[in-house]
Amino acid sequence: ATKPKISAFPKCYLEEISCQRMSLFDWIEQARQLDCDGLEMYEGFFSNLEQSYLLEVRAAINQAGFEMPMLCCSPDFTHPEPEKRAAAIEYQQKMIRVAYTLGGEGTVCRVLSGQSWPQLSREQGLEYASHGIQSCLPLASELGVVLGLENHYKDGFWLYAEFAQKQDVFLDLLSRIPDSDFFGVQYDPSNAVVAGDDPVELLRHVAPRVVSMHASDRYLAPGATLE
Repeated sequence: ATKPKISAFPKCYLEEISCQRMSLFDWIEQARQLDCDGLEMYEGFFSNLEQSYLLEVRAAINQAGFEMPMLCCSPDFTHPEPEKRAAAIEYQQKMIRVAYTLGGEGTVCRVLSGQSWPQLSREQGLEYASHGIQSCLPLASELGVVLGLENHYKDGFWLYAEFAQKQDVFLDLLSRIPDSDFFGVQYDPSNAVVAGDDPVELLRHVAPRVVSMHASDRYLAPGATLE
């Protein structure tokens, strides 16, 4: 059996790097001491999306001895306003190109459904999210990038939690996306725990479509509720 490849993600520095209080290049340099194969990136880490800058980031990652296997993006495909949904699709397509520049073919580019906006019905949310994801699939396929739909809790910079956070909604959304070599599940057991779902049960449902996974020590604090 092949040894699974492990990557690191600087969750503890998410805001510092995203708000430019810490240099992405400093984090890459610090990561040299970690025993892992890759460094996962987040859409907010980049000071700009110019090709020359992205190539510098890629060079720094490679020179530190790492691959860039996954780019975490948080498209809000469920926004109530049509122009915001269109902008989310356009932005996600741009990030698919970024994922390709940094990691090449086979790189996973994370997608989400969007925020759980209060005025959003379940059916509307499923329709908007599936449309958003499927609108990005042709470009992903062209570049060989794999879209990974995550059973997420909430992007750190979002107002509301993930629309497809709960297992039943997540599986409904998943069933609307046709099988493809360029789409699958980015599975996170800790997010299932936070959602009040059984992570093993969820995995049984999605295992054939899993393309990547997260491992973290996130949990629901005693006395806390999802709300």
